[in-house]
Amino acid sequence: MKKELIIVLISLLLIIPSVYALNADFAIYTGSGTWEHSITSFEKFLDWKNLTYEEINSWDLNHANLSGNYKAIFFPGGWAYNYKKSIHSSGNQNIRDFIQNGGSYIGMSAGAYFACDNVNWEGQNYPYYLNLFHGSCVGPIEEIAPWPNYVMTTMAINNSHSANIYEPATEDILYYGEPYFIPDQNQEMQVLASWIVPANPSADNTPGIIGFNYGEGRVLLFGPHPEIEEDSQRDGNQFAEELNDNGSDWPFLWTSVDWLLKSNISQPPELPAGQSPSLNDTIPPSINSFFDSPDPLYAGNILIIKANITDNIKVDTVKVSILENFYIMNLEFEKPLTLYFDNFESGTLASWTNLAVSGAQKWTASKTNPYQGSWHAQSQPRSTSEPASVLEKTIPTTNQEGITIKYSRRLIGLDTVDEFKVKWFDGSTWNILEQTLSSSANDPSYLIKTFSLPQKANNNPSFKIRFECTAGAVSEYCRIDNLNISAKSSPSTIYSFFLNTSVLSNDTYTYAISVNDSSNNQPIPQGGEFSVIM
Repeated sequence: MKKELIIVLISLLLIIPSVYALNADFAIYTGSGTWEHSITSFEKFLDWKNLTYEEINSWDLNHANLSGNYKAIFFPGGWAYNYKKSIHSSGNQNIRDFIQNGGSYIGMSAGAYFACDNVNWEGQNYPYYLNLFHGSCVGPIEEIAPWPNYVMTTMAINNSHSANIYEPATEDILYYGEPYFIPDQNQEMQVLASWIVPANPSADNTPGIIGFNYGEGRVLLFGPHPEIEEDSQRDGNQFAEELNDNGSDWPFLWTSVDWLLKSNISQPPELPAGQSPSLNDTIPPSINSFFDSPDPLYAGNILIIKANITDNIKVDTVKVSILENFYIMNLEFEKPLTLYFDNFESGTLASWTNLAVSGAQKWTASKTNPYQGSWHAQSQPRSTSEPASVLEKTIPTTNQEGITIKYSRRLIGLDTVDEFKVKWFDGSTWNILEQTLSSSANDPSYLIKTFSLPQKANNNPSFKIRFECTAGAVSEYCRIDNLNISAKSSPSTIYSFFLNTSVLSNDTYTYAISVNDSSNNQPIPQGGEFSVIM
């Protein structure tokens, strides 16, 4: 009987698949806050690299052991705060265990912010708890592009890193609000690429793409977005089609993933089809005007070179040459279009829909502790019936895209039974931007909150914003100030470059501006000169 039982057990083990069977090469995180373009683009890249993937969400991370199921996990661009709220301590530990046991982590933009112990966003520090990179992520770098604008930027490639053996000295990559990295003492950091920001000495030549070992596994953090293909639809989306990355970043990503997975660094093959067809354009771009300022300038100061460039179809690349070095000139954007702004200085909430449950108090305009000015919106509902008080407004986004919500808020004395929520309405569903859930909140000062919304917010006549406050005690408040809802800024015709002149001596220097359009038409370069004095 005992022998028969052993035979049965062995048979069952042969039938039941191992719990450590590989589900896919990559787990792709698709939870709250993720940016669909980043996900789609990276999945298209994996198809090219012949790697498999499986999409997972926060529930999977919070409840499942990843070890043995995947080679790596990918966190896309998006909004890192949502990752922080959705992934609990158990999920963070599952990710750490996965890497510690030989898995790998790759984070793009928000995925990189999420991996840092400290996020310094717009000058304010926020703790994060995944604890992969012991140090700070500092962003956005406004000298490259103020948030929420995006541009192509040129990065310096560290050719001494083993992942970069097929890379040129520079790479043009999409920048969209990303950080530079400052490691704590004893934090390993291998720099794959650095930012070039001469107008900001604090960010210039700082690490923008890094990797490091973590236990038996590896971590790769990208500040920018090499997964996005600006001049091609091979990435499965049309985001930033107006830009040109002067080639493709996928070969750079190819070898970086080889390094991440501890594979032999292989030479990237020919890119897949998908390049947008060239138009039959015979008219070259126009260099309408250009100037440099200040001139003359003292060595060590920043020289600004700007040019007004137009084309009948599309400008591709604008470069300026100085001392036989060529530098990319970045397209400037107009200021973001403000669709709605309320600093509550009118002293009234009459233009808002203002509701409260029976027995609760509505939101009011108050002079007590505003963020700026004299007034702010305040709720002291004195009720725990959720939602006790609601402040809501319709703000159509018709013919607009790239919608961003920004506001300052301060929560006073909220405990675990209270609730603060901010939502936006897409015409059929209320989507949560932030919520306290079962956490208490007692802000020592106002916090600035910024959210970049998905496509459903674009061109939406039914768009709404809502603030909810539920709090029972007379000492508990929700306060809002400086609400700003804006749309993506439009590109101008001005291209600019900032030059740090600290390495130049007392002399007069020449520069020349060259331009390509979408059909590779090139006007005669134009230029001027500037003088450096000691």
